[in-house]
Amino acid sequence: MVWSCFVAGRLGPLVLLDGTVDQDAYYVNCLSENFVSWLQKLKSDNRNDDYIFMEDNATPHTWSYARWLKKRAMIKGFDFWPANSPDLNPIENVWAIL
Repeated sequence: MVWSCFVAGRLGPLVLLDGTVDQDAYYVNCLSENFVSWLQKLKSDNRNDDYIFMEDNATPHTWSYARWLKKRAMIKGFDFWPANSPDLNPIENVWAIL
């Protein structure tokens, strides 16, 4: 599986995950080892910008440790996004191209 993100034309980390993505893989590989440091650098470069983290309600996204990390790292988001909604979540269009 591939995980990534982007904001305003800036591509975030591209994370390759082997096998099924469970809570541990998402928390460790995607968030704690890749996304948090990338977001902190992005925020330090663009101090006045505000970011909303978009993700669907898949179990790895709502797992207690993932929620804890997002709160600790002050990652803003919404409690619910539809699972596959290209009109609301632009990365769905990227996955469709790939």
